[in-house]
Amino acid sequence: MDIKSECILSMYKELVPLSGNPNIYLVQNQTDGHFYVRKVLSEYNPEVYYRLKEHPVPGVPVIYEICREKEKLVLVEEYIHGENLADILKYHAFTEGEIIRTAMSLCRILDRLHGSQPPIIHRDVKPSNIMITPDHALYLIDFNISREFRSDKDKDTRIMGTVSYAAPEQFGFSQSDGRTDLYALGVLMKEMMGNRPSSPRLSRIIEKCMSIDPDNRYPSASSLLRALNFVSPAARLQEETAERIPGRSWAPPGFRSGIVWKMLLSACGYLFLLYICCTIVYTKDGIPSSGLPLITDRICTGISLFFLVFLIGNYRGIAAYFPPCGSPRWYLRAVGYILYGFLVLLAEVLVSSIILYLF
Repeated sequence: MDIKSECILSMYKELVPLSGNPNIYLVQNQTDGHFYVRKVLSEYNPEVYYRLKEHPVPGVPVIYEICREKEKLVLVEEYIHGENLADILKYHAFTEGEIIRTAMSLCRILDRLHGSQPPIIHRDVKPSNIMITPDHALYLIDFNISREFRSDKDKDTRIMGTVSYAAPEQFGFSQSDGRTDLYALGVLMKEMMGNRPSSPRLSRIIEKCMSIDPDNRYPSASSLLRALNFVSPAARLQEETAERIPGRSWAPPGFRSGIVWKMLLSACGYLFLLYICCTIVYTKDGIPSSGLPLITDRICTGISLFFLVFLIGNYRGIAAYFPPCGSPRWYLRAVGYILYGFLVLLAEVLVSSIILYLF
């Protein structure tokens, strides 16, 4: 590794390994304090990663640094706070509408990748390579075996991919193209359905995606997206609403997905918190507080309650600044929420006691 690369990587402090993988670390930039992911890859296609760095794709983690280390490639990329789909499937049974919305989001990402020049083929679309954030944003990760489609090639030079999700052409029968990823997407939808029966229309879509002959599959991600739109108008409306409303990332927790029932429920929750803040009364020696102490108490209560809501909802990525709330492991996040909840309660009691003592 050259001196420049060593200097760049030295700016990132190692914190904890992610997913138990010693080659993937959560790191913190010592200059801006932000969190990133550092990966050391032994299997990779450098052209794909350099393309993604120069031309970021929405729904794919942004790549900030690429360094060579002998036969390995070191990446520093955007840290996506959330859970991978494989873990979510262990405890959550997706409804057909949720499956369609997930597939639609993936279609949009794949359409952008396949539409680049030359097209980028992921070749390993599977649950563990799909991240879903607390505000339901979806990211496609792990481009280790991705490749660029070349019209002058008639087959893949490297046979790779997860067996249960790999299309026949990935085993050397022909060259992988965009339809290869659509095959994996069909397998993904089938796995998300589990043993439950799907609607006839969705079943036909899945069957078409998983056709052995690539010519019998959907020709592009955009054509599959249109088919999914036709199956679920409600899913289409929610997807279009989410894209149409600007500043979605600034919306408070509960309003970022654009799903009506979630926004209504969240609005009721926020109104209830405001009601608590406006009506709560603290006492000293059995005497209710009033005047400035009462106002201060209510303000402190409001700050405490809304801080916890925004922390748990990971508003604007705030959880990353309060470890272990930004951990990819749910039990560590739970410990963090309990810890900071206790600290906030302690701080509120302390401030209230000081105010009551002074006044």
